Amino acid sequence: MKPFFLSCGIYRPHDPWIVPKKYFESFPMDSIQSPKGYKLDDLEDLSPEGKRRGPNRYFAHIQKHDQWNQAIQGYLASIHFADAMLGKVLQALDESPHANNTIVVLWSDHGWHSGEKQHWQKFTGWRLCTRVYKYDELIQALVFDRLENATMPTFPDR
Repeated sequence: MKPFFLSCGIYRPHDPWIVPKKYFESFPMDSIQSPKGYKLDDLEDLSPEGKRRGPNRYFAHIQKHDQWNQAIQGYLASIHFADAMLGKVLQALDESPHANNTIVVLWSDHGWHSGEKQHWQKFTGWRLCTRVYKYDELIQALVFDRLENATMPTFPDR
């Protein structure tokens, strides 16, 4: 077999958070919680410039229209959808003749604010937005556990 390169880009969870209904059903509205990092006085520890840059138009819009839980639900549903699509790609690889001689590389965009610092989106220098969710266990289970003689790389402390 000749070597080949396959690149797959999964757009979600970027907005708009439009995914099939079944991915929303995993996150019923009564189970949605405010982000752990959100505080009513969340701007008090910021410099004047941070206070100017923190709040954005999305935060004001979500607050004005009382859409906080719906926005979180949409974001979670989009992440769930992206995970399912990655699962389909990896399952197809597992079922192919290339399962044991393929290198899988996963990388991600950076983090997201869900109301912290009165900000809904990314594009900040705050720690939350410069990190990604901890995928070590997911990568171990999906990729390295299925390959003989494969080892999980170590990652610097987040």
